[in-house]
Amino acid sequence: MTSPAITQRLLDAVADPLHPGLEIEVAERGLVTVYLPLNDGFIGNPWSGYVHGGVITTLLDKTTRAAALVWVEAGEAVLPLDLRIDHLAATTASAGLLARGRCTRLTATIAFVHGEVVDVLSGDVVANGVSSVLRTPEEAGA
Repeated sequence: MTSPAITQRLLDAVADPLHPGLEIEVAERGLVTVYLPLNDGFIGNPWSGYVHGGVITTLLDKTTRAAALVWVEAGEAVLPLDLRIDHLAATTASAGLLARGRCTRLTATIAFVHGEVVDVLSGDVVANGVSSVLRTPEEAGA
């Protein structure tokens, strides 16, 4: 079960007004699952109804950073170093998107994370990627 303190820490780190409704579904050591409901502003092509690739990219970035954040020590922050994404399929994501991030290795300075984004309705993986993030002490007052 995800503790309210961990959920709030993750939401503080990854939520923003451009992605309303973002929910942390699972948060445990090195593993995070995030749900993002469909928003009309996410549609990149109004004729096809497909979600813009930038929404999927941003969701994967946030999820992989969150997966690293739940593994590092309290008082540490994570900063993205690299993110490589394969967009596998277009999606209308009418039931929303589910993103999963799994931290596969944690060193003294870098966390390595795998992630995927799934169309909730079809269950299809629409994107996957790998990320490396830098571990850093949080600044006072940040």
